[in-house]
Amino acid sequence: MSDSLTDDTCFLCGCNARSGSYNRGHGKVFIECTNEACGEYLITNSAMRRFTNGESKKELSKMATSREEIQHGGEILVIYYYDGAIRAKFKRLEDALHNAEINSFGFRRRDS
Repeated sequence: MSDSLTDDTCFLCGCNARSGSYNRGHGKVFIECTNEACGEYLITNSAMRRFTNGESKKELSKMATSREEIQHGGEILVIYYYDGAIRAKFKRLEDALHNAEINSFGFRRRDS
């Protein structure tokens, strides 16, 4: 698992962002997007390979939430491919990422 962040291009909006691999390289986390209308999210490699519609990316970028919202609510947008379609849902950080990944990406665990 690579837990280092690198400069990248946001998959959803194309602006400057930072990214890192999660789930042993099966997906990417995008954070610190310079587009204020976009947010932070996880996306699986299978979803990235199957995206064909730019309009869908725009809609998903509106769903992605800010770091403050993630920290307050404890959930992050997860975009994945399942049963022939791109899907998105909010998941608790603890369910979407391993503890080491939560820390390495700069998120804080919420106390239950």
